[in-house]
Amino acid sequence: MQPVDFEVKFASYIKNHLGTFDRYYNEHWSLHFIINGFGSLQIDEERFDLAGSWFWAGYPGPRFRQDGGDPLPTGHYRGAFVGTQLDDWLHQGLWPQQPLHIHDITRMSECFEQVLRHQHGLTPLHNRLRAHAVEACLLEAWSQQEQAPQQELWLERCCQYLQEHACDEINYQHLAGKLFIPLPTLRRRFRRAMGMPMHRYAVEHRVHLAQQLLLSTDKSLQLVADELGYEDMGYFSRQFKKMTGLSPSAFRKERYY
Repeated sequence: MQPVDFEVKFASYIKNHLGTFDRYYNEHWSLHFIINGFGSLQIDEERFDLAGSWFWAGYPGPRFRQDGGDPLPTGHYRGAFVGTQLDDWLHQGLWPQQPLHIHDITRMSECFEQVLRHQHGLTPLHNRLRAHAVEACLLEAWSQQEQAPQQELWLERCCQYLQEHACDEINYQHLAGKLFIPLPTLRRRFRRAMGMPMHRYAVEHRVHLAQQLLLSTDKSLQLVADELGYEDMGYFSRQFKKMTGLSPSAFRKERYY
């Protein structure tokens, strides 16, 4: 049987409802948009507390668990879809793999209303209109992320903490607790956002502080190492050279002269 390009299995708007389920998607994919409520979503081991207005997608692969909260959302748009077009959207990065915070409820609701409006047409043209309406929902959700830099507030706070404690033995579990993010989730998010693990980020900042001290003061190498919390001068030199390509003494001499 020839696979379909795109088909809406169902789409609906539900008042004051957020269903509870625990499943793997295999027969269809889904989109959800909740308006001003509370719920939780778990994708494999990563948990998201959805307070406010959120958009998310279900797709084959991870395990999804969804639970309603208190208060329940004032509205819940949802839809189920099948077709090869969904794989294309996923590979293009258009189909979200984690929840997206929605700030303009009116625009997002209008996009879903278009999906509802076109879901029952029988002609090929109606099917194209349905696919375009769903793609418009995806594009609108992503465009609202660009308008909301506060979405990355957790990352700003995380980087600030790592910089402030770069010279200490960092308690990553404590950091995760301050951000209200499970530590495994925090590690994955940070690496995805910064392109490096948190430990590497802290070490690079520590070495950056060493560079500043070497260039702005005449403190001895031993005093610089002590000030930055290095108990072993040899370890300080090795770590500095690994990050900069030069030993601390060579770095200071090259920059001075």
